[in-house]
Amino acid sequence: MYIQEEKDKMKRLYTLALCAFCALLCATNPTNATIYNLPNDVYPVSLNDGDIINLNNGALLSVGFIASTNNTFNMYGGATNASMYFFENSTANIYQGQLLHSSYMRFYDQAVLNMNGGSLNTPFEFHDNTTFNLNGGTLNSNLSLADTSTAYINGGVIDAWLHASSNATLNVTDGTSSDAISNEGLLNFENANFLSIRSNTNGTSNIFSGIIGSLNTDHTSTTNLYGGHITGFISIRSNSTLNLHGGTRNRGINGLNNSTVNVHGTNFTIDGIPLINLSDTPTIITQRGGSILAGTYADGSNFTINLNSSVNGFEDYFVNTATLTVTLIPEPTTLILLTLTTLPLLTRRKHTTS
Repeated sequence: MYIQEEKDKMKRLYTLALCAFCALLCATNPTNATIYNLPNDVYPVSLNDGDIINLNNGALLSVGFIASTNNTFNMYGGATNASMYFFENSTANIYQGQLLHSSYMRFYDQAVLNMNGGSLNTPFEFHDNTTFNLNGGTLNSNLSLADTSTAYINGGVIDAWLHASSNATLNVTDGTSSDAISNEGLLNFENANFLSIRSNTNGTSNIFSGIIGSLNTDHTSTTNLYGGHITGFISIRSNSTLNLHGGTRNRGINGLNNSTVNVHGTNFTIDGIPLINLSDTPTIITQRGGSILAGTYADGSNFTINLNSSVNGFEDYFVNTATLTVTLIPEPTTLILLTLTTLPLLTRRKHTTS
């Protein structure tokens, strides 16, 4: 139930971003705004409040510009090798065309980049509450998110790494990429296909579904695995935490120095013997020696974990300074009974206070 709530939260965030995008498109331009259609019109020396640049097929934009206030850059075709800076609610919309390697894009002060097609081959950065919406197209250069900026990846192909730092958020609901890295940032993944995900230095990663290669959590970071399939190793180290709620994997969990692995589920056994007296408070598992911890994840899938204390092929292992715990979650029937018994009490209390 709580897994679905987390997924619904991601969808609400993405819907809000789309609404903000539509509001920008429907906004009325200032009466003194000028529309520049390139290559036919003369390129502007500077942009005034609300001015619009439309880059069409056959145009090559080689002169950079600063979109200072409420400006819009629409790329319908052509190419650019210029450096572009967007400030104060300015917007860039990319539908077709190419941003070449020698160009550069930076976004500040609530500026927005919407990409529905085309090819982006240039480095681009987001700062200060900016937003990136990717619905299609190809990114061949690295994405850097910082300073509470947000990216919504709902499609497209990314042949580069994505980096979220300084309280930035990366939401992936569809798409393919090589690497995603979080340094004091938040990563959310659903239906994603990534070669690796790394949470470094107080970063957080939430994985709901999709296919991930390797999964690394380091330097007091946290990874929450609710579903999906991990094809490579899962490594946790340096005071970091892995919370297992679901998912499947091909290789082992590496619980390294001062790491914590929390398993959330039901029907826990060690070597076939049921674990008793468990609760919703984590219980530390100290047994090693190649025993098998088994049970049912919170998402309803069954699992086994090898309780080794050192490397043993592709199996799981947990070094002496690593902590492994199990946490019992209420089963569906228990939740239903709890709701049925609690609801009359809440109703009676409401009548009493009214």
